[in-house]
Amino acid sequence: MNNCSTIQPQANVSSCELEQMKSKIRMFQQAEELAGIGSWEYMPATDELTWSDGMYTMLNVPKCQRFDLEACTANFVASDQQGDFLQKIKENAKNGDKEFTFHYELEIDGDFKWFELKGKPTKNKKGEIVSILGTLQDRTEALYNSKELKRLKAAIAQVKQKNRQLEEFTYIASHDLQEPINIIQNMAGNILKMMESPDMRTQKSIQYLLGASEHMKRQVRSLMDYAKIGKDSKLTTIDCQQIVNDVLSKLQQETKTANANISIVQLPIIKGYPKEISLLFQNLISNALKFRKPNKIPQIKISAKTSKKYHTFQVTDNGIGIEEKYFKKIFKIFQRLNSEKKESTGIGLAHCRKIVELHQGKIWLESELGKGSTFFFTIKKM
Repeated sequence: MNNCSTIQPQANVSSCELEQMKSKIRMFQQAEELAGIGSWEYMPATDELTWSDGMYTMLNVPKCQRFDLEACTANFVASDQQGDFLQKIKENAKNGDKEFTFHYELEIDGDFKWFELKGKPTKNKKGEIVSILGTLQDRTEALYNSKELKRLKAAIAQVKQKNRQLEEFTYIASHDLQEPINIIQNMAGNILKMMESPDMRTQKSIQYLLGASEHMKRQVRSLMDYAKIGKDSKLTTIDCQQIVNDVLSKLQQETKTANANISIVQLPIIKGYPKEISLLFQNLISNALKFRKPNKIPQIKISAKTSKKYHTFQVTDNGIGIEEKYFKKIFKIFQRLNSEKKESTGIGLAHCRKIVELHQGKIWLESELGKGSTFFFTIKKM
């Protein structure tokens, strides 16, 4: 990526022509500023990106930095959209012949922006694609002011209604499942008592049945808790420092057993749902304690920073870490890693994700196997 808005005088260019070229560049820059767009060009043969001044300004990047397509994508496209973005560019660089559009979200200085990227392949006289010319426009304000937003709000309301119905179904189904599980446990226990001298194989089979039914009961209970997140909760002012202190009091035995050092950097006061925020911190701190390294004192740090629209929290530990291939999987319901104990329900981080989304935020992590993890989450200012 480079900036080519500076014109170098050449021997065969007159001062008049040079002045005209400079004037056209100034007009182009002013037009970009008025339209709120940036311009770019991608050269597939050299993997080179050229940006106009408008691109640097829009993405808040110092001018004259250079990136290839892969690095540019990694820095300026949301992680969950990077694969689709690269595929779109590369496909059009090979055999595209029409204008294409790509919409994506990106966080800049703590604010989430919605961008519209347009591009069109250009060809030489032989019909070969030599570059892709395009524009980038910040569509955030337009999105919020457009008629599309009304339709979006209606769709969101419909989704919320369906979610409520689904949560009610999940809660009722989970509640009804507990009765047959209790019957299985009682019957298995009674059979074991009725047998005068059961052999070892029979005892193990019944114990396995009791253990499996107990695990299923925990799963059902966790599912009920998941369905109740946000239900009948009231938005109020929350002192996160106090919330975390209360959570640490609850986890006092686990902290003492692990001999953990936990530091809390001054946390903000936010608007949110107290019970859910408490559960969020409890799950993240519990995980940091649970997945610690053997024979090493756990070091856990809880901190936060505040931007214009969001509070961004992070919980850092020096535990066993997580492989990158599991980064998305662990936030899904009933997903456990191979290293997790069987007693785990695999729903704690799914709880965290639902709680964060309830507060119109996002949750993600950075981790390296054997070197610890940092969980980040944002809470929107309300």
